Amino acid sequence: MKTLLRSTAVYRSIKEGGMAQSTLLIFEDAVYLRALLKECAKAFFGAEEGSRVARLIDSESYLDCKILPPEGSKLTAETVSGLPAESMLRPAEGKNKLYVIASFESVTPLVQNKLLKLLEEPPAGVYFLLGASSAHGVLPTVLSRMSKYAVERFSAQEIAAALERNYAGSATPRLQAAAFIRPRKRCLRKGAISPLPKRFYRADARRRSAARSAIKNERRFSARCG
Repeated sequence: MKTLLRSTAVYRSIKEGGMAQSTLLIFEDAVYLRALLKECAKAFFGAEEGSRVARLIDSESYLDCKILPPEGSKLTAETVSGLPAESMLRPAEGKNKLYVIASFESVTPLVQNKLLKLLEEPPAGVYFLLGASSAHGVLPTVLSRMSKYAVERFSAQEIAAALERNYAGSATPRLQAAAFIRPRKRCLRKGAISPLPKRFYRADARRRSAARSAIKNERRFSARCG
């Protein structure tokens, strides 16, 4: 999945030339919006995959990159009220600080208005990257102050090609690929996305079953040997 996220124009643009201090990313696939924002954050800080900074960004614990709100929560007026003072503090490690706000389409108008002045005139070295699955929930006053990128939902063909390319081979990577497929199946029931070919779901079920059988056999062997 990361291969697809890094193929987007917004990721390449940030990696190659940086970004405006206030940037809005619109990505229709809400399930993977947060993941794309993290990849863009890594590009912003020049963090290579596997590096300390990249790992901290993935775990949402890098001090110079604050990702809001916590997963499963909503951005509150109380949190936003503290951002102007917090943003004036020096970065902990580098020269810049980045605030990433996910699911911005669900942020209330009251909270968006509280952010407006900060988005319009961020302190030097402070950047904002907002992510939304749709522009409809974003106030026009916010939209007018942002540099905007739009990323279309990945097609079933693009996803299938990425899975074949990245997860071909051993059982473990294919089980990891299954973790990507399952959330999309849940969204599919809501009519949110296009389906993947059925052969991927059938093959994935067979792989998970084979992996479970292998684990059981290994435990039986260990018990006999022990």
